[in-house]
Amino acid sequence: MGRKLAFDETLALDKAMLLFWRQGYQDTSLQDLLKEMGILNGSFYHLFKDKKQLFLQAMEHYRTTIGQRRMHAFGQGNSFSESMRLFFSEIVQTAYNPAWSGGCLILNSINQACFKDPQIAQKVREAVSGMESFFAEQLQMAIEKGEAPQELDPHLTGQLLMTFLMGVMRKTSMRVNPDQLRKEIANFLICIGI
Repeated sequence: MGRKLAFDETLALDKAMLLFWRQGYQDTSLQDLLKEMGILNGSFYHLFKDKKQLFLQAMEHYRTTIGQRRMHAFGQGNSFSESMRLFFSEIVQTAYNPAWSGGCLILNSINQACFKDPQIAQKVREAVSGMESFFAEQLQMAIEKGEAPQELDPHLTGQLLMTFLMGVMRKTSMRVNPDQLRKEIANFLICIGI
């Protein structure tokens, strides 16, 4: 019978996610991870195999925790316009929460080094594409309900919203004044008729 694990795997994954979010994939060493997660080499390799597999799990953990908070905020709106404002409000609130890092773990991972690894690059592309599709689907429903201008192309506007989201995330990483950022978001949504 094997030894019982002396730590909480979910907590260790949460700590790894936060470390990757703060430092990025390339700048996070195995020693950094072991220290942050409070585990030894053997446990690490048994549970996570290697740094890349842990990073992929951390990305999924981010999507199911932080990402779900954003989707929940979106779902609280009574209209597409209100939902988008609540979605972006949650992003700003999360980004400036001292417990978390600015920006987005997935979007912060978009760099040349990560794209050299086909598996990580694919996961990042899937995440970006998934958000674009989500925005497009929600916008199509809003157009059908008369909540958004008929002239908007849902697919292109979904991509535009994702591009804008990437910019917002980058600005949160730069620690831009959150009130100024909220004004920029509100103005952008007005500009595209949402």
